[in-house]
Amino acid sequence: MKIHCIENLKVLGQLIKQLSNKQYSQCLEWLSEATIGQHTRHILEFYLLLLESDTNGNLNYDNRKRAYALENSPNAAVVAIESICDQLKELASNHKLQVEITPTIQKEEKTHRLCVESCYERELAYCLDHSIHHQALIKIGLKELQLLDLIDGHFGLAASTIRNQEQQIK
Repeated sequence: MKIHCIENLKVLGQLIKQLSNKQYSQCLEWLSEATIGQHTRHILEFYLLLLESDTNGNLNYDNRKRAYALENSPNAAVVAIESICDQLKELASNHKLQVEITPTIQKEEKTHRLCVESCYERELAYCLDHSIHHQALIKIGLKELQLLDLIDGHFGLAASTIRNQEQQIK
């Protein structure tokens, strides 16, 4: 799973390197005034949180630190992607995790938290799916900016969707 995450992040990094600071941080109407940088930050924060959980085995995606530099600076995002990829290469991904989720917006969060067992491989799969989902949104932003030529047709598509499309062609 690590190799698939790394490949996906590298494609994202290649895209970001082609964007100007303005394109990366421009509020886009088709993204409800969000930016490509905000979606990138969100993707990267999930990976960073998973990598941090290596020290204690506990993971809560809601408790991520918002690294706003990643949404405002394409260079910072590229550096973070390279660092995440390097860390993923070294990650021992066979141990268990406790994932805490808060499935409600109620203010009494402590009474609504759930804890589920997981493992690094499963959470890597989640991070990959999460990344692809946000890349699909980034693709919409690229369309608004008239920059679809910066990506290939598979950007933002799940592997199952690509396989299905290829079977439809045959």
